[in-house]
Amino acid sequence: LKSCNFQEALNFLKNPQYSFSFNPPAQISHEPKIKLLKTSHFTSNALQDYIMQRGIPMLLASRFLEEVTYKVRSGIYFSLGLKNHKNGWELRNAYFKTVIAPKSYTHICWNHTSLCITEGMFDFLSLGVLEKESFEKMDHVILNSLACVPQLMGLLPSYSKIYLYLDNDPAGDRMTSYLLEHFAQAIDLRYRFYPHKDLNEKLCHVRRENTL
Repeated sequence: LKSCNFQEALNFLKNPQYSFSFNPPAQISHEPKIKLLKTSHFTSNALQDYIMQRGIPMLLASRFLEEVTYKVRSGIYFSLGLKNHKNGWELRNAYFKTVIAPKSYTHICWNHTSLCITEGMFDFLSLGVLEKESFEKMDHVILNSLACVPQLMGLLPSYSKIYLYLDNDPAGDRMTSYLLEHFAQAIDLRYRFYPHKDLNEKLCHVRRENTL
């Protein structure tokens, strides 16, 4: 090796003709790590207000969601949390949504032969308001992300009926078409909230119009 001062060493390492590595390059994540601190029943007025703004009764929300307190870097935060199939937490508040890994779908299993599939926690809860008579007569999957659909391939064949309530948008269109093509027992029910984008948008509209 050359005998050089600190600045010369930096220039040497920057020179593209020299390439070496002591170890394989590590995969560096630029996403801040989220640390779960605790879960509890709702105590935050801000979260309770947010639930009501989305048109969801507190009694219904408290059956499926928890208040999750977590740490990101040096900050302490809280959000609504829905536990997923892999024991991660899907987090949502009025300002953003994120996940405490691992990411997965949520399966609400009441041992029925029919299954409803919704995209997010508020779509699922909105279904409990808009179609409350049939809500507990079926099992439910909340996808938490369309990217979680491949994880369902072993689960879906066990159901005799699969009711699809995905969003009325291009991504929802594509995934609905995919599921209809691959599962003969799948039925597209998105017409029930058309022309709204999703179930929660319809619920909020109904609440404003006082037609529920």
